[in-house]
Amino acid sequence: MALTREDIREFVNVELGDPVVNIELVDAQIDRAADVALRLFNRYMCETQLRVAYEQGGIVDDPSEETGASGGSVVIDLGESARGVCEVKFLYPDSQRSYVRMSVFEIMYRMVFPRFPVSDWYFFRTYYEMFQQVRGTEPDWRYDAFSHTLYVDCSSGPYDIFYVVSVDLTLDTFDEGKRPYTQEFLDLTLARSKQTLARILGKFSNTIPGPGGPLMTDAMELRREGKEREKEIIEWLKRYSRLPNCIMMG
Repeated sequence: MALTREDIREFVNVELGDPVVNIELVDAQIDRAADVALRLFNRYMCETQLRVAYEQGGIVDDPSEETGASGGSVVIDLGESARGVCEVKFLYPDSQRSYVRMSVFEIMYRMVFPRFPVSDWYFFRTYYEMFQQVRGTEPDWRYDAFSHTLYVDCSSGPYDIFYVVSVDLTLDTFDEGKRPYTQEFLDLTLARSKQTLARILGKFSNTIPGPGGPLMTDAMELRREGKEREKEIIEWLKRYSRLPNCIMMG
């Protein structure tokens, strides 16, 4: 179940004392704190998405064709949320994969007469695998960060193009499968909300006039707690993003 803004508002309000005390924050202020927390998370983390563009390649005259190929290049629009491309691979289309799975070398070794040495057979197999690799399993590609577009050199083919895209985190990213990230995100939102609430209460110079005398506010304590917790989470993000294979959430 994805995290929603209603979940975030409930968490922040309860942590600040609702319904025992009246919270001087409106939904828009809590939403803004959540947006700031999300931007801070996106400085150090991202989500990876595995995508496949099917039956791509071949030189075509009309760039408007469904393959998106023109002059041997395949153009893939990744969308505004894309931050980069991690990897691009060529895969055989479904129509050819049954042939690829066949053990060609086993068949050839049984059919060749006279038999050639096993060492030659392995050499031939290595040469064939090298040929397949040069043929296109590692395509030339370029990512344009300005237009969020992936260009792949695909003059032969057709191929299925497998590519890994890194995109910004969203609230949908923080689901049940990423509970550690969710709690840190909620804590950061709460820390930002505490600082906002401290600014509101601070307008009264830490006291509120009352019929029985001035009432003390906890503005200074809220500000201190919010800043300290925000600093802790940012340090955690910096440290965690430097760990191998941890910068990507996906």
